[in-house]
Amino acid sequence: MKAVLSYLKPYKWFAIIALGFMLVELAAELVQPLIIAKIIDNGVVS
Repeated sequence: MKAVLSYLKPYKWFAIIALGFMLVELAAELVQPLIIAKIIDNGVVS
């Protein structure tokens, strides 16, 4: 693990930003079915 981290050291901020974007993507994927369900429910009621 230390060997991998030594290669990432010059790109520390890029790695942190990439991790942040991965977390945002994960949150979006988890929320997407809820949004689609609300759209369908409101469309069926109308």
